[in-house]
Amino acid sequence: RLVEAERVLNDFVTKNSFNETAYRVLLGVIEAQGEADRAHLKLTEIIESSPENNSNSLKFVLIERLLSKGKKQESLELLSQLMGNNEEGISHRAKARRAEIHFKDNEIEQGKQLIQDVLSTDSQNEPALLVRAYFSILQKNFDQSIQDLRVVLRNNPDSEVALMLLGRAYMLSGSEDLADSNFKGVLRLNPGNLDAAIPVINKLISGGDLGRSEQVIQNALRLKPNDPSLLTLLAQVRLMRRDYVGSQSVIDSMGDDEENRAFRHFLSGKIFQSQEKYDLAMVRYEEALLVEPQFIRAMEGYAQSMIA
Repeated sequence: RLVEAERVLNDFVTKNSFNETAYRVLLGVIEAQGEADRAHLKLTEIIESSPENNSNSLKFVLIERLLSKGKKQESLELLSQLMGNNEEGISHRAKARRAEIHFKDNEIEQGKQLIQDVLSTDSQNEPALLVRAYFSILQKNFDQSIQDLRVVLRNNPDSEVALMLLGRAYMLSGSEDLADSNFKGVLRLNPGNLDAAIPVINKLISGGDLGRSEQVIQNALRLKPNDPSLLTLLAQVRLMRRDYVGSQSVIDSMGDDEENRAFRHFLSGKIFQSQEKYDLAMVRYEEALLVEPQFIRAMEGYAQSMIA
């Protein structure tokens, strides 16, 4: 399937106008085949053979790949080149990305200066506003972040990043309903965005809308079918809906890795406890406690089953 996907994507990028996202996906498909070196070679070849505007855009792809591989110095050198580019859009994008790195390295003043350089000539520059909004959230300056993100969304209503950040700003500032609205906006664009899906699911669960919460989980699972956070939530929602068979089937599908083992045993215990099969529940809780001796909820379940 990956080989076929690579063929289709190669055909797409060859026959259609330049699309940075398509190239990102193509490189990801090549890497998924275990050929990271070929993906890197492919990217460098495309950059060298593309017109300048397109190659500059693809250099940002290369920068992200270098950063993900721990090659920070190489990525910064490439960013410095792009910051000096004559095309303002490229230069501004590079400065915004460099500012983000400054902020993450706690080099606050350098980051602020670069953002100011961009916004002084382009007050509605999306990359710069997104970086400033992200930093403002970290600084708990929610009013500034919300103001910047509203500008971005006025110009680009389908910005997934802006909607996600705005949801986070509202959530952290205590405006849960506004946060929920923005997270739902993210999910309309990308149902597999876990950072948006999980707070929406949790709010639906707390409001008792279990059917809708399961629907949101299923939508996310179509894009991330093995995600342990989603599978855990799905098992819990089905348990709350008294779909014991469905809940156990999800637990069984979660694999046997150490990270999930204690919680899987705990959920199985809850299923048996809910069906008043207390002896079986105690066995599962004991298994959870063997893996994680300080698992308080498993202790509570064991005690409740013992005295039931």
